[in-house]
Amino acid sequence: MKTFRLFLSIAFLVSSFLSISASSSIENGDNFGKEDKAVACSVSNFVVTPSSNLCNGELLTLNFTFSGMDFGLNGYTIFSPYDGNMTFQLGDPQSFTAFAPCDPNVIFTIFDNDNPSCSATFNYGQVCCDCQYTLDISQSQCIGDYFNATFDYQS
Repeated sequence: MKTFRLFLSIAFLVSSFLSISASSSIENGDNFGKEDKAVACSVSNFVVTPSSNLCNGELLTLNFTFSGMDFGLNGYTIFSPYDGNMTFQLGDPQSFTAFAPCDPNVIFTIFDNDNPSCSATFNYGQVCCDCQYTLDISQSQCIGDYFNATFDYQS
């Protein structure tokens, strides 16, 4: 009889331990037999083109296209060395206005807001709009050895 009670006590302890372990695993979100798959973000075919050959002063409107998988779900950003970061959402118009200082090599970068390492670059080459301005200089009458000069700049 003592052996039976000892066996019953051990069986009860083992079943209690197994029940606690199983409950703890379920609460912690362990999935038995399921593998977690990492979401793979990718972006490719990033291209930047002028919307027209017309400049507005030193500004040029550019269009862009890209292909992506799990990319931009919470937005994406295009970095321009002169204009900084420009943030977009999927479905936004794919264009932006950029400063065009005639540098020989301008590189644009697109990256996912959630995963900045998911990115692509495009070497546009020279982004150039000639500086277009009108400068009027007027001088006041001389009073003694002094006069005022007025500069009127319009782009």
